[in-house]
Amino acid sequence: MYRFVFIGCILLLPTIGHAENSNKGPSPEVTRALLENVVREEFDQARKTLFERAKERYPSDFKKQEMAVEGLKFVFYNKAYIYYSCARSLKGNFAGQPFFDCASDRLQGAQEAIKLSEYTSLLGNPMILRCELKARLFKAEIEFQPYDFLVREHNGNALVDFEKLNACLLANAN
Repeated sequence: MYRFVFIGCILLLPTIGHAENSNKGPSPEVTRALLENVVREEFDQARKTLFERAKERYPSDFKKQEMAVEGLKFVFYNKAYIYYSCARSLKGNFAGQPFFDCASDRLQGAQEAIKLSEYTSLLGNPMILRCELKARLFKAEIEFQPYDFLVREHNGNALVDFEKLNACLLANAN
């Protein structure tokens, strides 16, 4: 269902960005604006599901429930950037299969990182933080600020290269 909503939003691209240079695609601002509603809708749905699970698992521990939502914001900020960077690399052509292939490939790394995060006690928090720092995309964070609904209250917002993060975590897991 989300794919159809996403495609529907993307189909507005010619009317919103018609003055843009067709060789360059839409501006970063237009691309970002087109993606915001799609990301918000996906985030709201995931937050609702996660919050229900967190309430079941930690019924009286509001701090853990809040931490779960903070983690979800991290994931969705990175997901939004993946969508954005794929759209920009394809010069705004983000209604076709090349866009979905690009996003799927990059999201695979995010899914692997989520699985690796389940081993926090084995890997150790300082090592995870070191790897996250090595994988940070500082220039991208300047270019692509988080949407208001994805701003984290604790630990700030970070974009990471999930391939680098995963490689670091696996290399240090001995």
